[in-house]
Amino acid sequence: MKVTIICSSLEPAQDGVGDYSRLLAESAQHLGHSIQLISINDHVNSSESQPYGSLHRFSGDYSDAQIAAKITNEIDQWTPDCVSLQFVPFGFHPKGIISKLIPFISTIRKNRTLNIMMHELWIRNEEATPLKHRLLGLLQKRQITRALRTWSPDTIHTSNHHYQNLLKASGHTSQLLPLYGNIPIAPAPDKAALLEALNLQIAPTDKIVLFPFSQHERWEPITLLDRLQEIAKKEQANLALIQIGRSPTLKLHWPQIAEYANSVGWKCAILGEQSDTRISELMQISDGGISAGSALIARKSGAVLSMLEHGLPVLCSSAVYKHDWHDYSEPSILAAEEPNSQIHARLWSKPRAAPESKRQQITDQWLSDLQLNSNGR
Repeated sequence: MKVTIICSSLEPAQDGVGDYSRLLAESAQHLGHSIQLISINDHVNSSESQPYGSLHRFSGDYSDAQIAAKITNEIDQWTPDCVSLQFVPFGFHPKGIISKLIPFISTIRKNRTLNIMMHELWIRNEEATPLKHRLLGLLQKRQITRALRTWSPDTIHTSNHHYQNLLKASGHTSQLLPLYGNIPIAPAPDKAALLEALNLQIAPTDKIVLFPFSQHERWEPITLLDRLQEIAKKEQANLALIQIGRSPTLKLHWPQIAEYANSVGWKCAILGEQSDTRISELMQISDGGISAGSALIARKSGAVLSMLEHGLPVLCSSAVYKHDWHDYSEPSILAAEEPNSQIHARLWSKPRAAPESKRQQITDQWLSDLQLNSNGR
């Protein structure tokens, strides 16, 4: 099968959905399929051949007649069986306004099978959300639901039950397609040798809590740290907090985290950007991971999925929306507001799962769903 994947940007290591699209293309090629990757809101113009097919990056306004014609021509020459849109509203417009995207996708689709992967939806209308963002979210929701009615895609995928329920409430049926981690699993490291190589003075009895990559600007870490302290006291454990990976918000959060850790006698280390191999090794020797996001939508995060694939339980510091508890049931993803006894039982008392990549299995499911709907046309 030939598939054209459309996303907003394909800048390596700078766009999570773009990186996901590249990995998806590589995995599909291993299964005997050909993929064309196209980014339509990039910052460069380039084309290159890849083992899985071809890659084309377009900058500028994709609704401009000349640019749209170039993109359409690339797709028509490729003659795909299916077009797959990797959808993130803010990827196509700074405020997530997709009024130009709606006619564009309708034009390039023609009579081809259309798949939409909803990586993100609209801004939630929550009490804590600023009014201007809530109003923007209402506009986004109206445009996204109109887009889905207009496009009438053959398949809608999303990564979590919460988004699936929101789509259902707006009149659209979707299928779950889990994401996979973006950190390949390295050979199991020797813990003592790894800690020595990283110059980390961590005792064998210390619990290592990993903070991978970045946390969003509005994240407030103190509440989470207080919960960790309560759990550590019950366990009678000392913690070692380790930050790893590129993080634009490093200077915003980590002085506060380091000060807190020092006040309660924890160790704290900031490692910053590291190789994928080193990140994988650290995930394998850690005892738990942290996400600044909500447990409800944790499965849309490549960092969270990487920790889960490495067998790490993940504690999410943002609250689960109270009226959405019925959506939430994850054995390895913990919400900060759960009772301490439940967090304790699932964070450190539960046996670790062996590291296992889900990438090929999920790619196979994606292709099967596309083929099923393509054959039905």
